[in-house]
Amino acid sequence: MTTPRNPLKLFIKFGVAALVSWAVYWAALATMTRPTTPGASSWAMRGQFGDMFGAMTCLFTAMTLAGLIATIIHQGDQAQQQQETERRTDEALARQAESLRLSAEINAVNYRLSRYDVQLKGLEGGTRADKIPQYDGTMEERGHLVDRLSTERHQLTQRLDALLQKAASVAEQES
Repeated sequence: MTTPRNPLKLFIKFGVAALVSWAVYWAALATMTRPTTPGASSWAMRGQFGDMFGAMTCLFTAMTLAGLIATIIHQGDQAQQQQETERRTDEALARQAESLRLSAEINAVNYRLSRYDVQLKGLEGGTRADKIPQYDGTMEERGHLVDRLSTERHQLTQRLDALLQKAASVAEQES
């Protein structure tokens, strides 16, 4: 793991390097531009020496422009990759939300099925003389209620099967 750089220390290092480079440049300029012929102006020689750096300045400017263009192209590629990643993330979240919704619905149907089982067991378990504490109807009414609950339970079982098949297809899409 790399440690974060201190921007102040980095600024000071580059500042010192720039000052040293500037001092070296001026020392070289003063040394190399001494007039060799009597009566020649040292400023004219210094101007000629400075003009030698025009081509180098053009080169550095072109390199800077190329670097800027490369940076813009790289940022465009990065933006496209980020958009693709966001799209895949959104799709995964949608599939996950669908899975959670199906899971909740399956749990609700399972709970309802278990409640139907309890009610049917209570209604079917007694004899004609037995009375269910919560149910005071006749045997005929009890028979109709058992038939209705059995039909509803069968419909819930079919719904549960359909939900389980849908959940399996969603799980296949995820993988």
